[in-house]
Amino acid sequence: MSVILKVENLCKKFTLHMLGGKTIVGCQDVSFVVEEGAFLGIFGPSGSGKSTILKCIYRTYLPSGGCIKYLSRCYGEVDLALAPERQVLVLRQEIGYVSQFLKIMPRVPAVDVVAEGLWLQGTDQEEARKVAREYLARLGVARELWDAYPVTFSGGEQQRVNLARALITRPRLLLLDEPTASLDVNTKNTVIELLRELKGSGTSMVGIFHDMDAARRLVDSAFVMRDGYCYPEKRRELA
Repeated sequence: MSVILKVENLCKKFTLHMLGGKTIVGCQDVSFVVEEGAFLGIFGPSGSGKSTILKCIYRTYLPSGGCIKYLSRCYGEVDLALAPERQVLVLRQEIGYVSQFLKIMPRVPAVDVVAEGLWLQGTDQEEARKVAREYLARLGVARELWDAYPVTFSGGEQQRVNLARALITRPRLLLLDEPTASLDVNTKNTVIELLRELKGSGTSMVGIFHDMDAARRLVDSAFVMRDGYCYPEKRRELA
């Protein structure tokens, strides 16, 4: 099986200029691989550097050091730590990201938020909206909210929109930061089912979890973050 993502000695440091240039370490010496169609879980306490890793892969953060080698469809192997911004924008059509918080334009209806990824891939607008409505329905977003603005939604409703937006494009690599947070049991089970379907079709995933039940049902391999460093974890320890 091919390796789609290889992270080597990843480091991210933050310089706090308002505090006299104090340096905070987000993560350091983080290395791992993700095979095609596999799900890697990241565990650890809050503040240990988990989200920093995902943001470096997605290039929300520019890494301070190390390599993030992604096997893309359009460019072949690319080091995301060094790729120019225009290349990163193209690669984001292959990489999905579910953050902890939904960040969108304030006056865009939920159905258009979800459909946008398909539009960028060239899908007809009405066809994209049709598929978006199917995802919103499956994730339990009430029909009367489909044309409303997600900024007015509850945390759980926003998370469902967030998930629908990432899943609809069926990305090659999906990054998930607490994907089942703020969800009721039924919606959580639906999300797990959707992720399993996506994984079965070949999507590779890296996910952060505090929800051990969801992790046990999804993750193939894992590591634990402590104080910015990663430590391998055996799959059987999740059982």
